[in-house]
Amino acid sequence: MKKGNKKTDKKIVPFGDGIFIKKEEKKDEVTEGGIIVLSSAKKEFSIVGVVVAVGAGRMTEEGKIVPMRVRAGDSVLFKTGVAEEITIAEKSFWVIRETDVIAFVK
Repeated sequence: MKKGNKKTDKKIVPFGDGIFIKKEEKKDEVTEGGIIVLSSAKKEFSIVGVVVAVGAGRMTEEGKIVPMRVRAGDSVLFKTGVAEEITIAEKSFWVIRETDVIAFVK
């Protein structure tokens, strides 16, 4: 038998009502007139992302858990400025709270 390091994949689950959203890098855009609009110059008031992991839910003052309505795989719309950007295993994610979700994108 071959001995070696056994790779274990760890699953990261957000705490409480936290949501991990897949971060996709924006690409520069070229207009019909040939003008390059840098992705860093684009201002958005909301962002659409795909949920990859959710926490168990928000805890009430009475100690009860309010289950999450958002599920992994959902596309959601949320405001800019509320997301914390994190990197795990060289992948970038946004972390938001369920209350920061504006809408589901169907």
